Amino acid sequence: MASILGDWSVEYRLSADGKLRAKIYNKTNFNTLNPELKSTSTTAGFSLLHTQSFDEIKNIFKNARDKNRPVESPPDSPADLPKETGISQRKDQENAN
Repeated sequence: MASILGDWSVEYRLSADGKLRAKIYNKTNFNTLNPELKSTSTTAGFSLLHTQSFDEIKNIFKNARDKNRPVESPPDSPADLPKETGISQRKDQENAN
């Protein structure tokens, strides 16, 4: 059956940007050590591929490290201000009366 199909491979993009792909393949392997045997075998497989472009090796690790760091909010953001609760608002109203 493999000799009828021949060598082939199919790649499918799993992400829109093409960084994550799946590949299915079928390949014929010839016996190169002893060509007199004229024996062949086939290799079929599936693989997941992730591709990343970079200029320097350190860029790969820098991008991964930056993604894992928590985002710090600036000190004057509303998240850093104390939140008022209903209890403290009631106490303020009682003291005003």
